[in-house]
Amino acid sequence: PYIESQLDLVNLVLDSKAGIQASAENLTKQILNLLQNPEKHAEISSAARQIATEARGATQRTLQVLETYLGK
Repeated sequence: PYIESQLDLVNLVLDSKAGIQASAENLTKQILNLLQNPEKHAEISSAARQIATEARGATQRTLQVLETYLGK
């Protein structure tokens, strides 16, 4: 609902066409549009999966970098 603290993620998702930003006023319209347009739904789903695949392991990579500074 509130994504002000995640603007980098929002920009990544929108720039990658992996999601649609909707307001409360047009959420129903956006959902209906996706339900009526399976090609668009498939494009968004595919782009979202790609982002998730690329991000997989990010926490582990971050921990590895931190460990070098923490002497572990």
